[in-house]
Amino acid sequence: PIIYTTEAPDFRFVPLGGVEPLSMKEILDKTPVGQKYGWIVAEHPRYPILVDSLGQVLSFPPIINGELTRLTPATRNLFIDITATDLKAAEDTLAILVTALADAGGIIRSVEVCYPNLRLVTPNLSEMDLKIELKKVNRLLGLRLKGEDAVECLARSRIDAEYDRGVLKAKIPRYRIDLMHPVDLVEEVAIGYGLDKLTPTLPSARNVGKPHPEIKILTYIREVCVGLGLTEVMNLSLTSEEALYTNLGRLPKEAIKVEEPKSSEHEYLRDLLIPSLLLNLSTNIHEPYPQRLFEIAKTFYRRGSVVEEYHLATVISHSEANYTEAKSLLEAVIQQAFGLKCETKPASNPLFIQGRCAEIKVGVVEGVVGEIRPEVLQAFNLRMPAAAFELNINQAVKQAATYYK
Repeated sequence: PIIYTTEAPDFRFVPLGGVEPLSMKEILDKTPVGQKYGWIVAEHPRYPILVDSLGQVLSFPPIINGELTRLTPATRNLFIDITATDLKAAEDTLAILVTALADAGGIIRSVEVCYPNLRLVTPNLSEMDLKIELKKVNRLLGLRLKGEDAVECLARSRIDAEYDRGVLKAKIPRYRIDLMHPVDLVEEVAIGYGLDKLTPTLPSARNVGKPHPEIKILTYIREVCVGLGLTEVMNLSLTSEEALYTNLGRLPKEAIKVEEPKSSEHEYLRDLLIPSLLLNLSTNIHEPYPQRLFEIAKTFYRRGSVVEEYHLATVISHSEANYTEAKSLLEAVIQQAFGLKCETKPASNPLFIQGRCAEIKVGVVEGVVGEIRPEVLQAFNLRMPAAAFELNINQAVKQAATYYK
C-alpha cells in the first residue's frame, strides 16, 4: 500500500532532481518550488507526505516529489496521485488526467483509497446526465433545429445524446467538468452546429452608443506608445503581495486587499503598474530581447473611500537598458501624447537605483522614472537590466476628454 501521513519539518529525503537528502524545512527554504508553494504548509507543525510500503518517499504534496518517482523513457507504469483540499476538485482533476493518458493509448486501472470513515475507488469516470428542452435551445440560438439535428450537433462536440418528446438527454463525459448546467448544452449545440453559420443580429434599440471621450484619449495614448515601438500588455487589476510589496521592499500600509481571496496571486488591488510589467518580463525571460512593454490601466488608492486613477507605465529590458533610454522614451511619450515638455528632478524611490531615479511633474502629469534596482530584478528572477517609468495621467485624460464632449 501507499500511505498518506505526516512528518516533522526535520524529516529528510532526496527531492526530485536532487542528489543529497534535504529536510522538509530545507526544501521549503532552498528549492524554487518550495519557495513558491511553501506558504501552503509552512504554518503547520507537521507536513504531509506519501510513502510506499518500504518507507520510501514518493511525494511531499503539494511541494515536490521524491527522486524515487523520476520518469525516464523506459517508464511504462504510472501511479497518479492528486492531492487537494477539496475532494471534488481532486476527482475532477484525476478524471481529466487519466482520460488524456487513455486517449494516448494508456490503460486505466483503479485504486482504492481508504479514509477513516470512507472508501473510494478512483478514478470515478461515471457519466453525468443533463437534459434540456429543444425549444429552449432553439430560442437561445435563434435556430429551428429538429431533434435529430440537435443530437448530431452534440455528437460533433463528442457528447452522446438522444431526443425524446421535445427533450434532449445528454450523457456528459467525466472529463467535461465545464458542463455544469443544462444551458451549457446550448453552447455545445452551437459549437457542433458551427459558430460561423450563426447570423449575428443587433438588438433593437432607440439609442445609439459611442465611445466615451476618455476612451478616445486613452486610445490615442496607446497609439503613441505603439508608434514608439512598445508592446501593450493587459494585466489583471489584482496581484500578489509578493509582486506589489515584498519584491519592491514596500510595506502594505494603505493596501486594498480582497477578503478571502481564492488565490494569493490575486489578493491586492494595484496602486502601481510597474510590478505587473516586471512579472510579464519574468515569464518571458526566454523570449528575444530587447523587450519593451507598456500598460495603461486603472490603479486604486485609499483616500477616505477607494479612488481609481489611470496610470501609464513602461518598462525596457535588455543588456544595456538604462536611465537615459527610459527618460528619452518618457520625453517622447509626454511630447507626443500630451504636447508637453518633460521636466524631471532627482528623487529617491525603493524601486529604482539611488542616483538613477527622477520624479516627473509636468502640468497635471506626474510620475517617476529610473533604473530598476538589482535586488528587485533578482526578486522577480530577471536576468537583464531594466529601466521603467510610470505616470499618473488621470487628470490629463479627464481634461482632454472635455474637448470631445
